[in-house]
Amino acid sequence: MDSGLLPSTVEVGDQARKDFNALVDSWFETNDHPGTLHDVRENAAKAKVPEHYIRNMTSVTFNASFGTVYATAGNVALTLLQHPEALEQLRGESLLDTGVDELIRLDGPAQGTSRVATRRTTIGDTVIEPGQTVLTLMATANRDPDQFPRPDELVLDRSPTQHLGFGWGPHACLGTMFGQLAVKQLVIGLLNAPAPLKLAGTPVRRRTATVRSLDVLPVTFRQ
Repeated sequence: MDSGLLPSTVEVGDQARKDFNALVDSWFETNDHPGTLHDVRENAAKAKVPEHYIRNMTSVTFNASFGTVYATAGNVALTLLQHPEALEQLRGESLLDTGVDELIRLDGPAQGTSRVATRRTTIGDTVIEPGQTVLTLMATANRDPDQFPRPDELVLDRSPTQHLGFGWGPHACLGTMFGQLAVKQLVIGLLNAPAPLKLAGTPVRRRTATVRSLDVLPVTFRQ
C-alpha cells in the first residue's frame, strides 16, 4: 500500500528488503549465543517447522517491533505536546495503564493490514470467498463512536477499551506487553525530564498507508 502512494520508492524499498533479509541470514549463520533465536532454531526440528518459516518470522518480528516502537514514540510525544494537561495527569500512576492504551488508540502506528480468507464467510451483507483479500482498517475502528464515546478526544481513564492498536484475537501483536511498557517508560521519562518538552518547529508526517508515523518532530526541553 505504501508503494501505491509513492511509486518512486518501490525500487529503493525492494533493495532495503533484500539488504534486511541478508542481515537476518547472517544472524542464522553466526548467532550461537543463548537467547530466543538460539532456542527457536534448536527446537524447530521438534516442531517440524521449515527453516524458511523461521527466517521469515524472525525478519517480520524484528522489523515490526522496530518500526512500530519508533512510530509510537513520535505519535505519543506529539499527542502529549498537543495535550500538556494530559501529561501532568499521567503523573498519577492510577491513570498510567489506561492512559497508555488510550494514547495508542487515539494515534497508534497500525493503520491497516490485510488477511486472505481461507474459507467462505459472511461479514455483514458481504460474502467473502476463499482466496479473497480483506482489508482491515484498525485506525478507523479505533475511532468508532459506537465503541468509543467521544472517539476523537483523549480520555485517559477510558475503560473498558477494546482498541485494535495491537490487533485482536489470534492475530494480536506478539509484542503487546513490550509496546505498552515502552510507551509507559516514555511517559515516565517525559515526566521526570528536568524541563518540559516543547515543540521547536512544525511536525511533518511521513507519507505512508500502513504505519502512521512522523518524519520530523522538532522538540526542545526548556523552561
